[in-house]
Amino acid sequence: MKKIAPVLLIVVLGLALGLLIWWVTRDDAVQAPPPPPGPEYANVDFVPVDFIPVFDQDKDGQVSFEEFKRLYGTSLKDNSPPLIFHDDNNGPPLSAEQAFKKWDLDANGVVNDADMKQRGEDAWHGFQKEADGRGLKAVAYGSKWMMLNDIQLRAFDAEKAALARGEYPFAGSFWKAKYIGEWVTITDANGVSVSGFLSRTETRVFLLTADAKLNAYDPATVNISKAPADDPHNQYAAGIRRTGFLDADGNLELARHCMNWGMGAEAGMLYARVLILDPDNEEALNALGLIENDGHFTPKGN
Repeated sequence: MKKIAPVLLIVVLGLALGLLIWWVTRDDAVQAPPPPPGPEYANVDFVPVDFIPVFDQDKDGQVSFEEFKRLYGTSLKDNSPPLIFHDDNNGPPLSAEQAFKKWDLDANGVVNDADMKQRGEDAWHGFQKEADGRGLKAVAYGSKWMMLNDIQLRAFDAEKAALARGEYPFAGSFWKAKYIGEWVTITDANGVSVSGFLSRTETRVFLLTADAKLNAYDPATVNISKAPADDPHNQYAAGIRRTGFLDADGNLELARHCMNWGMGAEAGMLYARVLILDPDNEEALNALGLIENDGHFTPKGN
């Protein structure tokens, strides 16, 4: 018993000394920062081009680490989750230091236009490589990057060219906006009536018909009867003017109307628009008789 007592005394003194050291140094210990308020480390949609405008608080065209750190982990908009970047987007959350290094590609202490340009080039090359590996074509249009198959690419090229010419789809083709006017019925001197979109010059009236023909008439020899404003063709003319070719939702809605109106050719062109950005849209695929597989289309029955 006498031999054990000194050992116990040493142990007790050691524990007391350890507690004393912890008490003195506890305020200096490195602790993990508390999680931000709201959903823990939620992914927030963030457009890379917004990085400098968002974090450049002194408006000198570049972002220092101190500027970045002040906003990182905070909500950039009311009622939005805090902005936290993740490793490879879906990986673990990154600290401010780790996240800043991901943006400061040349490691010079600031994120500037050179970093953003390099980031864009690296991302585009990676996107192209992925598209090539899938047998698709990488296409950039404005801020949109797309991987298109041959059918999508034909529709995209046709729509882009038509937009540049100021043309709209009708009756399986593209027409200048001036030819898609009011829907009317023209009756000639022989009593023959034809319906279509009306346009005029000083000496002629033109009628664009549903069989994709543009007929010219002498206005003095025909009678023109206008269709009501709610005629399906007039509704189509208004709808196609306000619906961009990459507006998948808008084109899908207009295509459904065309199907109800009996305008199958127009519906087909609109469904082709839908598939440019939404290649697995079942409604559009079924309407065009296609099957989607890993970004590629094949006709049903093949």
